Amino acid sequence: MAEKVSGELKVVKKNDFGFYSVKIGDTWYGTGSKNEPAGVAKGDIVEGEFELEKGKYKTITKAGLKKAAQAPAGASGGTGGGTNWAAKDDSIRYQSSRKDALAFLALPGVLDAVVAKAKPADKVGIIEALVDKYTASFFEDVATFGAVARATGAVSEDDKQAPPSEDDDE
Repeated sequence: MAEKVSGELKVVKKNDFGFYSVKIGDTWYGTGSKNEPAGVAKGDIVEGEFELEKGKYKTITKAGLKKAAQAPAGASGGTGGGTNWAAKDDSIRYQSSRKDALAFLALPGVLDAVVAKAKPADKVGIIEALVDKYTASFFEDVATFGAVARATGAVSEDDKQAPPSEDDDE
């Protein structure tokens, strides 16, 4: 009788006889095949079924493995062999914040006004510093739900930041 398996595909390995094995979570499974598992790759969250061969060897059934629609229960967090979803969330949040900073600075006239007085050789450095500054600001704002707090009035007057001035970037 087949049993279910799901988790992060950590290793795909071919043995000396040409057969493939996979490590899902902390457990090894044979594939019973000389073909590399199709449609899945290291790092994917996968699901499938396995059977015990000779009472002790776990072998993925002929149906194979497929990518899971969502992470299995217990896969969150850094311990326990699951994917570190918090780190992935931070990475996505950082990328989004970086794009938001670039979009903000691309607003008509913002960059022109900031770099108008700068020497041509200094303009790129000024722009990079501004992108870094606003990336950090947006990243923190997302982490703390700052916009929600400001919109609902949940931020005290002491917590509100003054808007940036042109002098902040010189």
